[in-house]
Amino acid sequence: MAIALFQKQKTQREKPVPKPNEIYFALKQGIEMMRNSCVDYVLLNAYESARHAKGSCFVSLDKRTYFDVDVLVEPEQELINQHKTYRSNALVLEDVMGFVKFPHASVAIFHRNSVVPMLPKELVDAMPNLRYITVGCILPEEDLLEYCSDAKKDGWTPEMVLQRVKDGIEEYKDITHKLCENAGIVKTLEKLESRNRSSLDEILSSMRKNMAAAIK
Repeated sequence: MAIALFQKQKTQREKPVPKPNEIYFALKQGIEMMRNSCVDYVLLNAYESARHAKGSCFVSLDKRTYFDVDVLVEPEQELINQHKTYRSNALVLEDVMGFVKFPHASVAIFHRNSVVPMLPKELVDAMPNLRYITVGCILPEEDLLEYCSDAKKDGWTPEMVLQRVKDGIEEYKDITHKLCENAGIVKTLEKLESRNRSSLDEILSSMRKNMAAAIK
């Protein structure tokens, strides 16, 4: 079952919405690159942060649900292994791994507060997401424009954005290959591709969604 949609609450703006800048257009280009590569999730960055207070601009209907650790890239896995409270920013399509559904492609922001669950250590070690309360949102267009304006002020460039997307696409494919190799199916998929049934990327993308749903 896909988890409930994270939606940012609308607030009254005190300043005009920024105009699209080069960071905005680079992110939009990145989304098209992801679609063409059958990739639905690219981590832009993840970093240790202050705890996120409940009841602010983010809401979540299932605060303990998140992507399985095995499908995340190394920087985020390291934060989880160290039990850090952190924030992640990702470029996402409408359907991420068949696990999270969004109303549109955009930047998704997740805040993950580290907690100490009153559960057996063996269970928590096997399911690291039990150590986190997750709140997040998908940025609507106006907030994406503001996000891009802030990103430019922080020193982002279009080249940095596009390189991160390219690297993220390769990371996504590498992780998917490893998951499939562990399941012993990569060779079978390659045979299917050789028969022109479908591209390997498309098959692996579909398999990844099915595997994420099974994990859930």
